[in-house]
Formats: sequence, structure tokens, C-alpha cells
Amino acid sequence: MGRGGYGTVEFWDDYYIVDRPEPYDWFFSCIHLSPLVQEIVPDKSDEVLMVGCGNSPFSEELHALGYQRIVNIDNCALVIGQQRARAPHLCWEVADARCLPFADSRFGVVFDKGLLDNLYCYRDPEENCGQAIAEIWRALAPGGRLVVLSFHTEEEVVASLTAVSGALPAQPWAEVMALRLRNPRFPEVLVACYTLVVAIKAVETGPTGASEEAATVCVPPKERGVAEAAGGANEGDGGSCSTGEETAACPKRHGLLPRPEALSSLRSPEDGGVLCLSASEALEMQRRVEERIAANRASFAARQEAARTQQQRRQEPQQQPPRQSLAEQLAARRLSLRPVPPLPPPPLLEWGAIPEASEPEGYGP
Repeated sequence: MGRGGYGTVEFWDDYYIVDRPEPYDWFFSCIHLSPLVQEIVPDKSDEVLMVGCGNSPFSEELHALGYQRIVNIDNCALVIGQQRARAPHLCWEVADARCLPFADSRFGVVFDKGLLDNLYCYRDPEENCGQAIAEIWRALAPGGRLVVLSFHTEEEVVASLTAVSGALPAQPWAEVMALRLRNPRFPEVLVACYTLVVAIKAVETGPTGASEEAATVCVPPKERGVAEAAGGANEGDGGSCSTGEETAACPKRHGLLPRPEALSSLRSPEDGGVLCLSASEALEMQRRVEERIAANRASFAARQEAARTQQQRRQEPQQQPPRQSLAEQLAARRLSLRPVPPLPPPPLLEWGAIPEASEPEGYGP
């Protein structure tokens, strides 16, 4: 079904047995992201849905941060069985994000860590992504937050979230914010930065417009991040209720996203580096990645050329020495011999210098 095998459950069955039998996260750990997670998802009492959980330990680490109500789904039954054995205290279910078996408006938060990236590899990616986004939007409570981590650019991710289909209202999201996240595995993983997009579900309940309840809930302002907000709120520094009355319940379910500049100072507890990158920092990282890729390609091409040259030498017939006569061979042999200096002549001895032999004592008749 998919290009490169990503679109089949059979591919992932083999992957989780042969390639990645141990827990693995395609991006980074929840511990690395914990300061940012707690800023964009401040209410730890919300029920969280983790779509396409795979064999990542992210949900266990998120649970350790205090988010106790987590439901994890994946359409690969094998990996769900593995996760149940590793973390039986969490909820693991076999389900497809394009057809969620949950009631409308159940979850306060939905995490997507690479699900859209996987759907981009399917045949008809627009249709599959649209189905998943529509189901996620349906399962989110009004004011709920969708958090997407992706290898793709912020423009691609935001376009997927805001592509209006028949199952979504004209303005499905009240606010959308995009951030560029530093890649802590560079240069082992040659990715300049990752994309994090947070979208708040708008209060509309149907494709024809807003419900009557929209007049009593908070309306967030226009986007403060890289992406433009999908909602139609007024510009300003803060959010406001359309009725002019702000209640204590409003910030919980319809609170505003933090400003990107307020998140720029957050640092990873693992390596101490910043979590978010500015546009200029992301461009610099992209330049470094391109330089490293070019160097790797040049090194690979040089190794290939050396291997081809060696192979050609092995295949070439060995040259036989020219045939020579016996006299020519002897002459060549003499020329190759190392010259040996002549021996010095033996010393000459005078006759008188030779001592007379004496008979041994007691010898004779």
C-alpha cells in the first residue's frame, strides 16, 4: 500500500522484530523536551491520546512527568503487545488514527510524533492525512491541543492541518503555532532541525459555522508563531471572551499558547542546550547539514572510485615477460648480480720466519 513499505502493517511487524526490537524514539526523549511540553500542555489532568505510539518510551516518560491519563494507539498489534509487556500501567490499544474508536471531544491533548510523516509515505497521502486530521479533530475537546512533531517543514505540517475537508469546519483551529526544535543527535542524524506544531481546536462544532456556545468561550488571538493562525480572532496581546467576561474555566480549556519568544530560553535537562531555534539558527544548521552531506558524498565517491580502480587492476591480464635467448638471459642475470670485491692476496712469509718444529719432550728412542 505504501511507498518504501511504510504503508503496510507487515513492514512494521518486521521492523519491530528485526530492526528495532528495543524501545526507540525517532525524535528525542520526553525528558529532553520536558520543559517545552509542560509549557504547551500546562494542564496535566487532561486525557492525552498518543497516536502512532510505536515502541517509543515517550509515553512512559510523559507519565513520569505527571500526565497520568494517557491512551496509546497504533495499528500494529505486535508493537502494542510489546508495549503492554513493557509498561502495563499504561493504556495500549490497537487502533487506526484514520478511524478512531473514541467518542467526540473526549481528549484534551493529542500527541502525534511522526504519524503524519508516515502517512506522507502512503499512496494518496493527502487523503490519508486528511482522514487522520479529521478524526483527531473530532476526538479533541473544544480548546484541546494537537501537538505534532515532524521531520517535515512547518509549511508542510501546517498545510496538512489547515487543509479543509468536508469533515472539518471552515476554521478548524483557533490558533496554530510552529517552532523549530534543535536536533540533539547532530551530526549522527543529519537533520537540521525538527518541526513542532501546536494547534488549538476551535469552538465550532460543525462544518457550517460556530455553535451557540462560541459566544461564551475564550477566543485566542491570531498566530504568534511562525505559522498563521487558522482562526479568526482579533489581533492583540491577549485573548478575550467574546462576551467580555473571562471566567476561571476559560484558561484551562481555551487558554492561549505561549509566545515563541517566551520559549526561546528553555533548555534541555539532558544536554543543557536550547530547545528552540530561531530562523537564522535553523538556516545555519541547514548549512552545516548540507556541508556534512556533501563531504560524505565526496568521501563515498572517492571510495567507489578506488574500489573500481582496484577491481580493474584485478581483471587486467598479467603481462608476460618477453622471451629471450639463453645468452640474453645470462647477460641480464649478470647485470642483476651484486658485484663482489675481489679477495685480498694471501700474505707472503719469509723462510726464516717459520719457526723450527721442536720435538716433544720424551720423544725418541
